[in-house]
Amino acid sequence: MGLRQFLATLVLIPALVAAPFPASVTKLSNPYPNELPDFKFYAKYLYPLHPLHSVHAQVVTVLGSDQRVEAGRWWILPTFLVESLVSQNQMLYSIVITPRERVSMLRIKFPAVFTHSLGGSSESRGCSCDVYSDRFGLQYWLYAYDYSGGTKGDVFQIIYGPSR
Repeated sequence: MGLRQFLATLVLIPALVAAPFPASVTKLSNPYPNELPDFKFYAKYLYPLHPLHSVHAQVVTVLGSDQRVEAGRWWILPTFLVESLVSQNQMLYSIVITPRERVSMLRIKFPAVFTHSLGGSSESRGCSCDVYSDRFGLQYWLYAYDYSGGTKGDVFQIIYGPSR
């Protein structure tokens, strides 16, 4: 290699290193772009899981289990479509995040990308809920009234589901 080629290489290397990478390489692909600022779980706990695309083995790799797992102030529970008796072939349907302690969203103003509806749960800590959903499958379920398990505006659950 001649001196001229060596110098050209020295000039090109810093230029290539400084060149910007495409956004798809530098940013995580988040299928839930409307996560609220204080409730961003996808990049921290769930990436790269995606309902109706990820399978059981991927869920276990990411979460460490296919059962409820603790993540700070939250519980994370994957749910699966039961299409096969072999658990490794089960498709992820949704991820349900529930608070381990009271979390109020009473003062949160939901952006217009969310639609409001009413929902209910008949589970042991069931309730009537205000449900805020976006088209990407993200749902925030808030207690609609005071209950023994929570106060109006508290988080009942957050669901990361399939897009609509």
